Amino acid sequence: MEWQSGLIGRYQRRGASVDQALLGCYLSGANGRRIRGALSPLLRGSPLSKSAISRLVGRLEALFSQWRSRSLATEAVVFLYLDAIALRVRIAKKVISVPVLVGLGVKADGHKVILDLELFQSESSSCWEGFVEGMVSRGLKAPLLVIMENRHSLKRTSLR
Repeated sequence: MEWQSGLIGRYQRRGASVDQALLGCYLSGANGRRIRGALSPLLRGSPLSKSAISRLVGRLEALFSQWRSRSLATEAVVFLYLDAIALRVRIAKKVISVPVLVGLGVKADGHKVILDLELFQSESSSCWEGFVEGMVSRGLKAPLLVIMENRHSLKRTSLR
């Protein structure tokens, strides 16, 4: 019988806590050098390659894509909040602020659920319409009330 570690799975080089810390650093905007520096106490001198970071981030991107394409048919929301948050991102070695459109649903019991997040170049009416149409195409039913910042307008038919 072969010995197996209970802490690190077969063929793994890091524990789950290291992967979670790596993703936390990445999502907070750290680059590879900063991630390696932040995780050095957890790694205790072990190397963390660029490819290891890329593989883990690739898994995160795949999970996010899967989440964004899930069906919304079972999400019985009574209120739909539509808003945007501004995120500062680095594109072509320049830090800029870009809007992320957010669809937040509130169910009858008060439970909140994030329905969708999408990065856009602007908060134009056409971007908002595409965002809402994307949720509708995934099965979102019309809520009782839609709450949105008044700078932008949606066609009334978008949520019917």
